[in-house]
Amino acid sequence: MPPSGATTLERLRSIVDRQVRDWRAGGPMPSISAVAKEARMSRQAIYASYPEIVGHINGEKSSRTPELASRVSAKNLILRKRVASESKKVALLSTLVVELMAELTMTRDDLGNEIERLRRQLEIAASRAQLTKRRKP
Repeated sequence: MPPSGATTLERLRSIVDRQVRDWRAGGPMPSISAVAKEARMSRQAIYASYPEIVGHINGEKSSRTPELASRVSAKNLILRKRVASESKKVALLSTLVVELMAELTMTRDDLGNEIERLRRQLEIAASRAQLTKRRKP
């Protein structure tokens, strides 16, 4: 931070330099609005009276644009790979669910058939028991 007797230009340079450092460390991008707010000035005053500050901020942004684009591109590539991987997993799980549903349906049908077979056997056994009772005097 410049001494309290520093000129406005020095104060603005100091603010911009700090904002640029913060931005490079992952903070918000420097802007005329942010500099004006911190310096307690209007944006118009900075644009009108301090074109060097405007140029410095714009120069920093444009010098970082390829780096930012490269980072964004790398992140997009990673995310696309993750989405593709997750999509494959979803497709596999969907196939498994369909197969399990088919297996469940077949098992339910088999169980229904077995219940029906046992019911008939029970009816036959009951009928035989009645016949046996009738035959015994």
